[in-house]
Amino acid sequence: MSSNFADPSSYYTLIDRLHNVFEPFPAPSQVYVHLNDVRGGWDVKRVTGARIKRSEAPTCQLYSGHRGVGKSTELLRLKQWLEDDCDFFVVYFAADQADVEPEDVSYADVILACTRNLVQMVRLETNENPILTWLGNRWGELKDLATSEVEFSSLSIEQKLFEFGKLSANLRAVPSIRAQVRKTVDAHTVSLVEAVNEFIELATAQLQAQGKRGIVIMADNLDRITYIRTAEDARSNHDQIFLDRSEQMKGLKCHVIYTAPIALVCGRGVEVENRYGDCADVLPMVVVQNRDGSENLEGMEAMRKILRLRVEMIDPELAKAIETRLFESSELLDLVCAASGGHMRMLMQFMQKALDWTDVLPIQKRAVNRALSSARQTYRDAINFEWWDELARVHGTKQLPRDNRSQQFLADRCVLQYFEEDEEGEINEWFDVHPLILKIELFQSALSRLKGE
Repeated sequence: MSSNFADPSSYYTLIDRLHNVFEPFPAPSQVYVHLNDVRGGWDVKRVTGARIKRSEAPTCQLYSGHRGVGKSTELLRLKQWLEDDCDFFVVYFAADQADVEPEDVSYADVILACTRNLVQMVRLETNENPILTWLGNRWGELKDLATSEVEFSSLSIEQKLFEFGKLSANLRAVPSIRAQVRKTVDAHTVSLVEAVNEFIELATAQLQAQGKRGIVIMADNLDRITYIRTAEDARSNHDQIFLDRSEQMKGLKCHVIYTAPIALVCGRGVEVENRYGDCADVLPMVVVQNRDGSENLEGMEAMRKILRLRVEMIDPELAKAIETRLFESSELLDLVCAASGGHMRMLMQFMQKALDWTDVLPIQKRAVNRALSSARQTYRDAINFEWWDELARVHGTKQLPRDNRSQQFLADRCVLQYFEEDEEGEINEWFDVHPLILKIELFQSALSRLKGE
């Protein structure tokens, strides 16, 4: 996001500027808050980065967490660390921006996305480019799908890269040719991966001559792939991409990190570990409430600090007293933080919605209630009647069964995942329903039935 909060236009009021500063963009360095201690000791450099730094062989890791919890922020911090401290060349891309359509994705889309971004970011100094050779050999099959009439052999390197980009872009943007592209790519998957690996070998040698250790590919936002199952006993699209195609996903001869849906890594955790050789790295929620329902003081202070630093970007004086000048009371500030469940994006959305109902600061209780009730209604509308008893059981036990219904709960953020670290460093995982659900009448009725059993 390019907004300059320090020099706002005179057309915007303070409330307008506050609304903008709570856009859920990845946090710039000056407002980044270290949350390791309130995420059960989770540290992206130790959890995900150490394996890359210490391994001589290529690694393939799945990285997950609830949507909006801060995965991209942590992944970009890992990118900077790998580049600055470990001398890797990192190819980072957000897959849903130019390469895949989240509601309709296959493995072919993922491998093409990795390939396109790799050849765009790593320019070989030699005219030999195995990927472009692969494309040229199949241009007769693919040129119509790239909506191109040109003869591939007559093009320059830059023009060939452009045509490859068009093919990948059409895969995302033109549903009518998507199936045809996939069919063609699937038929030549083995040769494509071989070509990509030849490219990686050439690129790695070139980069090592420049002082780099190797290549890391980060495919972000694949966790946004919509969960689809065509029948009760069918494999989901998540299973088909990340599990059934795991050998191909692991097939690139460089370090690779794929973001993966949390429903998959929690619901299919054992299968993920069996196929990838390790469990997925999961970024948990900030703990704002302990298992017993009591307030987690450190987690709540972390959420307040996140808000305070954002406000400081446009009004340092206001940031010094957000408890009484931004909000009507400290109780209202804490209500917003607790209601988020430790979820970064939802915290930002609450702030924006409350400001929508605010004409003059401080934010009043009515504005906060409007923000929370609007989000609560979304949950009320989305939860099927037969789910309430199951959600009440999760709240009571703080455990989540590994079944298809639970995967849906995680995908819809009806249930949130938390980690806690005990005094001996043991990590314990637990789950709870989203705080907004607690006040829904149907949930309270289900909870009463559960207590009466």
